[in-house]
Amino acid sequence: MATKKNPRMNQLGNISSIPYPIPATVKALGEPEEIFPPSTQRSSLGTLIGSLLAITAVLLFAIGAMLLYCAVHPFGTNPPPAAVCWGAGTGLTLLGFAALFGSYYYLSGRGDNKQAYLIFPHCLIEIRPAQHRFIAWESTRQIRRTSKETTGE
Repeated sequence: MATKKNPRMNQLGNISSIPYPIPATVKALGEPEEIFPPSTQRSSLGTLIGSLLAITAVLLFAIGAMLLYCAVHPFGTNPPPAAVCWGAGTGLTLLGFAALFGSYYYLSGRGDNKQAYLIFPHCLIEIRPAQHRFIAWESTRQIRRTSKETTGE
């Protein structure tokens, strides 16, 4: 068993630290040796992607609104046809809504990693909010052995 307790990384057998229900098949295995709960910190990459999508949404809305206005009140010496303005303006506005949804998804934290890992003597269990999977240590040994043979280590 590990002797260090780092709240950001792993915890010693405290199954209540996982924020979603534990499946009955996992509970039947008893207390894990170590738990790697999902991070409670926000992902920097998610914040960056959400911010970029928000900026993109504003730009798409601005260009789409300008094209929709051009469809109703053409301006300039040689304006594009109204059908082009309607089609492009509507398309860009819809893309703006998609970027706005994506921005909300990432900035609200829904796009963050929600996986937890439980370490037992005979297996590793990966738990997500809607599913889980058992990974036997023997299968990881076979994969490591195969990768060592492939790389020549």
